Amino acid sequence: MLKTRSGSGAAAPGPPCGPPWADPEAWAEVNESILRLVARYGPALAPAADAARAVRVRLASLAPQLDALCRRTCLHCPEPCCLAAKIWFDTADLLVLHLNRMTVPAAQPLGDWGAVCRYAGERGCRLPRELRPWICSWYLCPPQAAILRGWPAGMRRSFERTVGEIKQLRKAMEEAFIRVTSGDRKKRTGCRMWRQPAR
Repeated sequence: MLKTRSGSGAAAPGPPCGPPWADPEAWAEVNESILRLVARYGPALAPAADAARAVRVRLASLAPQLDALCRRTCLHCPEPCCLAAKIWFDTADLLVLHLNRMTVPAAQPLGDWGAVCRYAGERGCRLPRELRPWICSWYLCPPQAAILRGWPAGMRRSFERTVGEIKQLRKAMEEAFIRVTSGDRKKRTGCRMWRQPAR
C-alpha cells in the first residue's frame, strides 16, 4: 500500500519511526527505485516530467525573493529553522529531482529526529535552493511573513500565486507518476509515498 503523511506546520512531527529513508541503505533503495521506474516507463511519464520542469522553473523565479528574505532575517535569527525544524525530502521532492535529472543530495537532512540538518552551514544552507526540500522554501517564519505583508500588493500576490502553482504542480506530478507506476511500486519496489505537512 502507498502511504501518505499530511498535517500542518513546518515543524510538525514526521513519521513516528524517524525521517523516511534516513539510513543510507533506505536512501539508496528509494532513489534507485525511482530511477528504475523512470527508465521503465519513460515517455508514459511525460505529464509528470512536464510538471516537474514547471516546478523547477517557478521555484527559480522565486529564488531571488526567497534569498532576499533569508538575508534580512536568517543571519540574525536567535533560533534558525535549519537548526530546529523536522524536515525531510518527501516523495514529491525526489520526483522533482529525478524527473529533472538533477543531482540528488547524499542523504536526508536528518538522520533522526534529534539531529540538526546536515546541510546547515555557518551562512545558511549548503545546498542550492533547487536541491532543497520544498518545505525549506515555502515555509516563511513570522518575521519573513511580516516582511512579505509589507511588499507592494502586486508583488505579494505574484509571490503567493507562484507558491500556490508549485504546490498544485507537485500534487499533479505525484498523481501522474502514481497513475503510471502504481502496479510496479506496490509489487516490485516497496517505495512508500511520504509527504511533508501542508505540501
